[in-house]
This record gives sequence, structure tokens and C-alpha cells, in this order.
Amino acid sequence: MYHPTHMVFRRYRFDNFEVDTRTGLLRQAGSTVPLQDVPFRFLAALLEHPGELRSRDELRSEIWPGDVNLDFEGALRTAALKVRHALGDSSKEPRFIETLPGRGFRFTGEVEVEMEQENFLDDRVEPHPSIPSRRHYPVWAATVLLASLVAGGLWQWKPRGSRSAESLPAPVPTVVALPAKVFGAPDSAFLTDAVPDTLSTLLAQEVGLDTKVPPSSGQVEKIHGDIPKIAEAYKADFLILTTVTAEGDRLLLNVKLAEAATQKVRWASQYEATRDNYNGLLRDAARALTAVIKPGSVMGTGGHPPFNSYVELALREGKYFQRQYSSSKDLHDFDLALSAYRKAQSMEPGSALLAAEIAWIFQLQHRDTKDAKAWAEAEQWVARALDLDPRCGLAWTVRSMIEINRPTLDQAAAVEYIFKAARFAPNDARTFIKLGSMSPTAGFQAATGSRAVELDPMNPTGYAWIAMCLAQTGRAGDGVPVIERAIRIEPEPGFHSWMKFYCLFHAGRFDEARQAYSEADWRPVSRLMRFLMAGDTEGGKGLARKLTAQWRKDDIRSIDWANLAMFYGPLLVRLGMDEEALWLLDKCTVARLAPAYDWLLTDPDMQKLKADPRYAKALAASRKYAVLFIQQAETAQSRGEYPKSMEKPLDELRALLARNRG
Repeated sequence: MYHPTHMVFRRYRFDNFEVDTRTGLLRQAGSTVPLQDVPFRFLAALLEHPGELRSRDELRSEIWPGDVNLDFEGALRTAALKVRHALGDSSKEPRFIETLPGRGFRFTGEVEVEMEQENFLDDRVEPHPSIPSRRHYPVWAATVLLASLVAGGLWQWKPRGSRSAESLPAPVPTVVALPAKVFGAPDSAFLTDAVPDTLSTLLAQEVGLDTKVPPSSGQVEKIHGDIPKIAEAYKADFLILTTVTAEGDRLLLNVKLAEAATQKVRWASQYEATRDNYNGLLRDAARALTAVIKPGSVMGTGGHPPFNSYVELALREGKYFQRQYSSSKDLHDFDLALSAYRKAQSMEPGSALLAAEIAWIFQLQHRDTKDAKAWAEAEQWVARALDLDPRCGLAWTVRSMIEINRPTLDQAAAVEYIFKAARFAPNDARTFIKLGSMSPTAGFQAATGSRAVELDPMNPTGYAWIAMCLAQTGRAGDGVPVIERAIRIEPEPGFHSWMKFYCLFHAGRFDEARQAYSEADWRPVSRLMRFLMAGDTEGGKGLARKLTAQWRKDDIRSIDWANLAMFYGPLLVRLGMDEEALWLLDKCTVARLAPAYDWLLTDPDMQKLKADPRYAKALAASRKYAVLFIQQAETAQSRGEYPKSMEKPLDELRALLARNRG
């Protein structure tokens, strides 16, 4: 039953910062400062009582209400550290956050407060407290959507049953399940992603439905629950809305089907079961949804998850925290994900997929930390996965990533591995992102980015790769609108937002580039671009010399040499440092992952090096790799293993080589 709910939001201002509890954003001088959910709530709790001591117990009850299994002391220290970093503050000489040893924390700055109250419609079936999830689909965002649905006058609730639905004509309807709204036990927060993930797995087995990979709660949170934006990104016909109430071993699931264009609810039902029948609960909902979306159809016998309910829940919990770790780089999130995966694997030790998921998260940790132990763990787990099932697509994806992170690439092995991944996991966007890492041309990589966007339109990486490849092949201006789409669905700074700066720079639109200036993970190359835009050649050369000296000392992976050549090479040439640019090309040749062939052929800066034998050597190595890539692709085609979505870019690659035989 719906009833009015009053929600009070506060906007705090201090120094040149603004904290908005409605949007969950911290801004400095109008620009968003990245801050995770728990540190944000820590800061908001201090701002609510500026100048007053907030004890650890008070902060614990406000940030983690309920009995949450967590190291609160460590979590509070981490939250304080991240807030200080975001504010540019220091624990030794605090301007804003003061630590009172053994007692708590205090906000010491002057604060202005602006309050705002809004009335919403609360869709809770029973008055359960919302789960204090560290990162979940915002309650207010779901409530706003549901309020609009109610206002449409089409909502009729029938407990423990469903109303008959009109036929929903659509030849191949596109369906997206949104993150669930979760109430009840704190340790059930992961259900916000688990429910739509499992539901989508079930619906994807139904022929005639185009079931998309659901957006994660983190992705939806970043755009503040903007439902029309999600529907636009997915080009969805229908949205699936769910709420879950978890009480002990019982789960109460509410499911609603809404038209994406109008946001009108067309059908609703309610289901209840114990956790050990989680799969049955979701299977019943999937069957009913299938019958509504495709009248007269019945989900076949294949409509079930691959694991029993407890394993499925542990797997989805692992994915939930893995997504958080991918964004936060917080080892606490890594530990939670690994613990859930290990739990699932201990119950299903013969599963190649679970072993591959463990390999994947260790591969992520190695990517972020270069920890040799993480590398060894990834290798062991992926070997176990492939021993269990050589048809495990995710395992082949991880295997290919391990290969391109070696100092010297085994080209034939790496390409073979990624084509196997594409064969056995043709609908996993991660596979095509990794295929792009090994593409011999920017054109082929752009095609992998397009496929990744098609499979997972809320992930900005695919858009970023399309824009990057356009810039590298002389169409930087065309890359700008592509990357602006990514920024709309992922407003937090990252590689994709940096790519807008990159495209504008290479399009020669310096005034716009200055406004879009971003460093993200590419601070040195951004600074070089800034020197060039300012005409400060000597400043740029000074920085470039320091960078090249550091590269000569570092233990650099094959994939990194290729990236350094493509991002820094043209800038070095513009600075008159041809020798350094040619040295990078040589390092790529030795590492056996040459820069993109079409980029070397067309980039106006790199073309200035054509007379040097080292350029010719790099170009020959790049062409040789492209030939090997085609041969591997044709072998895969002969076995029916080559992805159909990549046939056109393969033809274009063949044509490129034919045009440039010399």
C-alpha cells in the first residue's frame, strides 16, 4: 500500500565545497569530487552537527544501522581517510575533520545549511527498515519512479497473485531488469543486484526475448536513478521493477512490469519463499513475466540457474562486491567478493565458472596493484577452471589477459585464447573489451567497443574505446558525441571523461579541451597536452624526459608499451623528441604487441618518422601481427568458432592489408 512519506534533504556549504544529501554528491567550486557512499555518509553525519564531537558509537548507528558484521573501527578510519583526501585535508593539521583519539570525530569548519523537504509515495508493503547497503540502488530514486507510475493511474495491486495482462505486442521485445529495492536483514543488501541478475539469466533463456544485462546498482546510483536515461541507453521496451523483503530465511518478492516509453505498469505479482528456494522464487517470476510479455508462451525446461539456490546467492553476492571493488579499488570490497566466491566454490567445487570468477577478481587485483601473489592466484584458478571445463568462456578471457600482461607477448596464444573466449561467451561484454585490447587495428578495436556497448550499454568503456579509435584514425571530432553519451550514463570522472579531453585535443579544439581538462589515470599525458596547448615546448620536454627516464627503470607489460606508444608517441613528436618516440616503437616491437597498424599508417605525427628504419620495423611488426590475427580468425571461422558480430571488421581488416601490400 502506498502512503505519503516526507523526506528531508540538506545541502551543506563550507569553504568552496558543497555536500548535497539529495544527490549524494560532494562538489568543489562546482565540480564533482568522487566520494564513495560510506565516506559520504560519514561526512554528512559530521556536518549535521558541526563543531560537536560525534562518538564512534553515534557514527556507527547512523552509517551502519542494525547488526552489521563489519570492522567498524577500521571502516571509520578508512572513511575519515577518504574524506580527508577528497577535501585536501590533513590529520596532523586539520582544517575540517578533527580526530579526537579514543572518542570520535568533529567537523571544525564553518558550515551553512540549506534544508529541503519533499513528499513521495512509499511503496513498501510492510514497514521494514531499508537495508544499510554500502552501495545500492537509491531508495528515493525508485520511489520517484513508482510515484510517477501511481500517478499514471494504472497500478492495481493484488497480494499473492497477479492481474491478467493485455497482450503486449512486440516482435522481439527488449527487457531490462532494474536493481531491486531491498528491505530487511542487513546482510541481504547484495540482493539489490542478485535479483535482477538471476531474473535476467532466466529470461535470457527464452527465445524471442532480447534480455539485456541489467545495470548494476552502482551504475544506477551514479546517475541518481534516472530511469528515462537507462531506458534510452538500452533502447528498452520494458522495465522490470522488483522489491525484496528479507526476514530471516524468508524472502518476499514483488515484481512489476512497466513500459519503458511511458513508465506505465502493465502487470504485477508477488511471490514468497525461503532462501533455499531462491531459484524457484525467481523462476516463478520469470515464467509469469514471459507469459505476459509473450502471451501464450511458456518458459522451457532450460529456464533455471546453473546452481542450487545457496550457490546462486553466494555467486551473486560475489559479483555485487566485485563490482564495488572494480570502482572503489578498496581491498575490503575485494575481500568480501573473494569470500563470497570461495563460499560458492566450496559448495560447488566442480564448477569452472566459479573458479573463473575467482581468477577474474585476482586478475583485477593484479591490474590495480601489480601484486605477484595475485598474478599467481589468477594463473592457478584459471588453470583449474579450464581443467574443469575447456568451454568456459570467462576462463579463456582471463587467460588472454594474463598473456598480454606478460613482458613479452605470445601473439598466437593470446589471440587463440581470446577467440575461444568469444566463442564460449559471445554475450559477455568483458570478452569484447579484452578482444579490443588485442586488436591489430584501431578500426577493429572500435568494432569490439561497439559490440560491448550493444551488450552492456551502461558500461562507459565501450564508448571510450570507440571514441579513442576515431581519434587515432583522424576522426577525433566524431569521437566527442560518442564519449558525451558515456558521460551521461557515467558522470563520475574516469577514463571515459578523460577521453573527451583527448578527442578535443586531437581535433585541435583547444578552447573546448581546456574546459574539459581531465587527468583521471592519465595525469602525465594530460600535462603534456596542456604544455602543448600553451605552446610551452620546454616545459613539455622537461616532463617528457622525466617520464622516459622512469619508463626505462619500470617493469612494464607488453600491453603498457603499446599504450605508451599510442598515447605519448605523437606528443613526443610534436615536442621534437623523435628519438624518444622511436624508442617507444622499438619497445613495442620487442614486447611483440605492436601499435595499431592503421594508426601507424595514418597518424600525421607518426608519419613524420617514416624515413627512419625503426618506424619501418614497427610498421612491419604491426602488419605481421595483423596477418597472424587474420589467420587465427580464419581458423576459428573454419571451426564455427569466430563471433559473427566481428565478421564485418575482419573483412575491413583484410581490405586494409590488401590496400597496403608494400
